Amino acid sequence: MAYYKQVQKGAVDVTVYFKALDATTGLPVTAFAFNQAGIDMWYRRDGTNDRVAITEATLASIDAAHSDGGIIFIDDGVCRLDLPDAAVSTVGGSAGVVYGGSATDIICEGGYVQLTGYPPGSDFATVQQIYDKPSSEVTVAGSMGVAIKDILTDTGTTLDAKLDAIDNFIDTEIASIISSLSTLDGKIDTIDNLLDTEIASIITSLSSMDTKIDTIDNFLDTEIATLLTKGAYRKNVAVTGFMIYMELTGGGPATGIANVTLQISKDGTAFANAAANGGVATEVSSGWYKIDVAQGEMNADEIAHIVTGTGCKTRNYKFRTTV
Repeated sequence: MAYYKQVQKGAVDVTVYFKALDATTGLPVTAFAFNQAGIDMWYRRDGTNDRVAITEATLASIDAAHSDGGIIFIDDGVCRLDLPDAAVSTVGGSAGVVYGGSATDIICEGGYVQLTGYPPGSDFATVQQIYDKPSSEVTVAGSMGVAIKDILTDTGTTLDAKLDAIDNFIDTEIASIISSLSTLDGKIDTIDNLLDTEIASIITSLSSMDTKIDTIDNFLDTEIATLLTKGAYRKNVAVTGFMIYMELTGGGPATGIANVTLQISKDGTAFANAAANGGVATEVSSGWYKIDVAQGEMNADEIAHIVTGTGCKTRNYKFRTTV
């Protein structure tokens, strides 16, 4: 289960939670620490391509004061994480922040922080209290309440004269428009004749346009047919030689790993090993491995993969298929 939280943009000392799961069994781990082997926590703000690494730190207790990057295990795989203030700042106008991570043989199931322009918990009741506030209590200079009060006072004493002036102006403009209409008929006739000529020219041009449209249509049919064979993975279509890059926990390409294993989840279902070769991929070279993905394993709108291997960083990613 991914975690979700609302936070006002520019807030400080924001604490979130993630769940640490055994990469093999998918069960919650019984212990997790800031210096866990292979730990790699991160966040990414909406609208950017940057994955920002979090510098992990220890926390003295579950309810300790906020410390950027602080991590502490709570229970049943659930851990506390103190986000850096930069993750929820007002810079860049991001609408939200996704966070997550991994460690050796452990998946850190993170979550999403929605950034709002108002404090969480604000509701219509607050607006209603402002609306119902007596005018005698509206006294703070520069406030919206005082501005509304001044407008109401002004319109109550000077509005009639302003309306009379507007009425006289409109009368003058209408009289001018009526006078101008006497010459409008001739102008309309001129426009009508011009339109007749232009429409006749357009109709003549259309005789040659059909051929051009047919040419464009044939070109588009060819291009679309070509595009359908390329690009994104297609739903319910098997993939031969799906490529996976593996990296050692200490960095660098993972070579000679005999148990690089692909697990697949379709539209949020439980993860299961890929059917081909029991889910074990075949090494290609330079840290790259390949495995065939069956048609049924591609029959979903959104597909998530977990790839593990002894001594390797766990790979977690998802993609959407096209029809």
